[in-house]
Amino acid sequence: EERGGAALAPASLAPGSKSPPPSAAGDAALRRQPVSRRRQMRTVEVYENERRLTVLRKYSADDLFPLDYSHYSDEYGTQRWSSLEEVPLPDGDGWRWASPFRVDYDGGNKNDEGWQFGIHFNTGWLSASNALTHVRRRRWIRDAEYAP
Repeated sequence: EERGGAALAPASLAPGSKSPPPSAAGDAALRRQPVSRRRQMRTVEVYENERRLTVLRKYSADDLFPLDYSHYSDEYGTQRWSSLEEVPLPDGDGWRWASPFRVDYDGGNKNDEGWQFGIHFNTGWLSASNALTHVRRRRWIRDAEYAP
């Protein structure tokens, strides 16, 4: 608990002891830290989408069809952006970016550049391109921190 900004010592301290037992030390530190100082983080995810028209062409955002997911979108293509710089902070005041966007390499079904490949955007994803895959996507993530 706090009163007037000063932390109260736990009642379980033995006489002459300067610190709480190890098991209580972490709990006491959390109690002493004002709520406003605890870091609340949220990871924002964005998918980069591209299409190739034929096996002989490279994947490109320029070849996306009007009804395709946009160059940058949420996982299901419902939110659309033309660049990563347009992606907004989480809803509500007090959020700020805590990191730059970075490609998410974690998880399976990705090549070494983070791309996943599919026949269409809603047919499932593979880790390698083949003659039947016409679209690809990769996930970008960025951390936001609540700091009112």
